[in-house]
Amino acid sequence: PYQAAIIIVPVETVGANVTLNLKLQQSAEPFTTWTDITGGAFTARTSANDDTVLCAKIDLGKYQNAVGLHINVTLASGTNRARLGAYALLMPYDTANSGFTADFTETLNLM
Repeated sequence: PYQAAIIIVPVETVGANVTLNLKLQQSAEPFTTWTDITGGAFTARTSANDDTVLCAKIDLGKYQNAVGLHINVTLASGTNRARLGAYALLMPYDTANSGFTADFTETLNLM
C-alpha cells in the first residue's frame, strides 16, 4: 500500500472570465460519494494568477480507499478555457512515517 502522495497540477492558461477551483476529495468503495479532505483546497485560479504549478503532499493512511482531485471550471462564455494537467507521485510504505501530516503548498510561479 502507498503511504503518501505528491499531487502536482500545472496550470498554464486560464482565460478571461474563467474560474478554476481545485480540491482533493476522498471516497470509499463503491466510490459514489466523495467528501472534501480538510485543508485540501487550492487557491482558485483565474487569468490573474495562472501559469503556475500547484503542489500538495498528502498522507494516504488517513483516508479511505480513493483520493481524487475535483476540478470545477466556471466559464463566463463558451469561448474561454483553462489548460491544466494533474499528476500523482505515489510513495510506498515508510517505517519512519509516524510524524507525517498533510502539507499543502502552492509553489513555482512560472511567470
